Amino acid sequence: MPGTNVGLEFRQDSDVVLRRRNSDKEARFDLARGGAADGPNAATDMCTRPGAGMENVFVAEMPFSKPEEVLIRERLLEPKWHVRHEPAIAITIGLATIILMVVFWWLPHVERDLRNNLSGDIDAHIKAKNLDKIPQRMAAVEASLSDIKPLIDELVTEKMRRSAKVGEKEFKSTLPAISGAVSVALRDHIPVPAEAVKAIGEKALKLSTGNQASSKIAWNVVLNLVAYRSTINIRLKPKGPVGPLQPGLWKYRYNPVRGLLVPHLSFFPQAGVPTEQAARFDHIGTNLNKNMHFAPALLLATGGATRLDGMDIENVIFEDVEIHYAGAPLILKNVVFINCKFVIENIPFGRELGQQLLASGTINFDNTA
Repeated sequence: MPGTNVGLEFRQDSDVVLRRRNSDKEARFDLARGGAADGPNAATDMCTRPGAGMENVFVAEMPFSKPEEVLIRERLLEPKWHVRHEPAIAITIGLATIILMVVFWWLPHVERDLRNNLSGDIDAHIKAKNLDKIPQRMAAVEASLSDIKPLIDELVTEKMRRSAKVGEKEFKSTLPAISGAVSVALRDHIPVPAEAVKAIGEKALKLSTGNQASSKIAWNVVLNLVAYRSTINIRLKPKGPVGPLQPGLWKYRYNPVRGLLVPHLSFFPQAGVPTEQAARFDHIGTNLNKNMHFAPALLLATGGATRLDGMDIENVIFEDVEIHYAGAPLILKNVVFINCKFVIENIPFGRELGQQLLASGTINFDNTA
């Protein structure tokens, strides 16, 4: 009826059903999906989508206000979002595809050109600075060092011989230089008389006590001298008669150093002796092989690292082993260290063991009494 308020609800993608009744010139506007004309007096029922068939819609005959009429007309004529923007999306996708193809084609060429340019620049810089002659120069330096090495060896040997004879005051004042000479001798295996090694070691042991800076340098000198002394030691030989070992199983125990491998232990099959004369490698107070009649006369421990604290070791050769000692009870009898590195605490028992290692190639040490 004329003047009746109409509630409009616009739903996206809904079909608009416009019904017009000729009888009373009254129109009703509804929203539905696929709605059909209702009532026997419906002269025209049409189902339209936005933008289509507007020439058949008599909006002027509807009892709507002017704003409502304009709103209806705009909504019916307005295209969907995807229809409105579809050309722009297609163009954007096409442009993006073209750009990506150009980029993927262009990058390898740029990388290749950059590599070529850098390679050329580097070669030019090397030639400009004569860096291409470095290998020849290094070879010349090595040749020169080879020529002067005998002179360096002689200077180091003379320095150590002289240091073994100087007084305590001069020895202390030149301790850093002595430490350097000992390090070079150890590294390059420069021959130094055993008497000089022992004398320098005894002087350094006297200076190693206390908390002074010179004490630390002196103790490092002692440890390097002990390691140097082990480079000139020779292997043990069994004492007394030996015989071939019969098949058997012998047990030995290490005191391992945390985080380091233990040495590889081996023996000489042709060197067997009665168990009471055999090699021992066990904790103090135990003997895992006491019930065996025969056992290896000598044991060879090679590589790795071991701790001497709390051990009872007899007739053993340590070769290329890192030796640790922190001052605990220890028994060493007829033991030899060859090419070993020593990590010994600077404490009374550590210094006592260091003195034994400097004095002789075969070590007999017992601090359990």
